[in-house]
Amino acid sequence: MIDAISSSQNVNTLNTSNSSQVSDVAIVESSYSDSKYYGKFTDQQMYDATDRLNAKENMAFLSILTSNFPPNAETVKRYAKAYINYINQLSPEDQNSHRYKGTKESMMALLASVSKQASNEQSKSGKESKKVTPDIVKMLEDIIKNFQEINNRSKSSTKESTSTDQVTISEAAIRNAGVINE
Repeated sequence: MIDAISSSQNVNTLNTSNSSQVSDVAIVESSYSDSKYYGKFTDQQMYDATDRLNAKENMAFLSILTSNFPPNAETVKRYAKAYINYINQLSPEDQNSHRYKGTKESMMALLASVSKQASNEQSKSGKESKKVTPDIVKMLEDIIKNFQEINNRSKSSTKESTSTDQVTISEAAIRNAGVINE
């Protein structure tokens, strides 16, 4: 039996006897077969969780980058720090999810790279550089693109799996199973 709740109920809670709290990340990733919540949520619940997660990410860090593109060094530093702070506030389970695993380390490397670049420029010219290198801009473009792809995949994976996985049983097979008498 699949434990599911209507989208009008609190989506952060599974409808089970122990009422375990389930994060939006876990709900979104419940379409993955390796998820411990696989099959526990409806498509609508996963869509709603994806929308909430996208809004949280946008408010926490993505808006810093997307509203200041192409970014300068200060924008990249603010973005990286906001991202790291966001990840630090997640549960260990969410930090190790498909969506976020390893990203904190990547963001720390980005922050170190931009800080080093700014420091090198400052030692050469006496001023801290406001520019970021084209490779960093390209990487940030890829980050934005990856978030968009993850969000699209999260929304489409459940729809694809439920709309194409159909079983048709012939009348003859039903008769052979003894469900319909001749």
